Amino acid sequence: MSDTQDSDKADKTLENVIILLGITPTDSEKERLTLYIDHAEQAIVLYLGRSVRISGLPSGLDYIVENLAVTKFNKFHNEGEKSHSEEGLSFQFNVNDLAPYYPDLQAWIDGQANTTRGATAIGW
Repeated sequence: MSDTQDSDKADKTLENVIILLGITPTDSEKERLTLYIDHAEQAIVLYLGRSVRISGLPSGLDYIVENLAVTKFNKFHNEGEKSHSEEGLSFQFNVNDLAPYYPDLQAWIDGQANTTRGATAIGW
């Protein structure tokens, strides 16, 4: 993907996250969201890289990045907590935000099994 395509994709991802949050973010919130998006992409690539060779975020998994960024944004100032209550409103947080997406990621890995693992050779 070219730098322009990468930039367009990043802009679209940020736009989608803002829509999901239903906010008009400040510049600092946009910077934080961009960082959350980058971290989500890195986490997915790291997880998938344990099973298959990949060089970047596979297409079709953008929704996971967007949902992870929303989750992180909503946990801001509550990092490290398992739950948070305020004025009768209670939130339960996952310790591992990626865990709910393991079945989706495994399905993607399983779909790659015939195309990447069969072509792998090990030599000295």
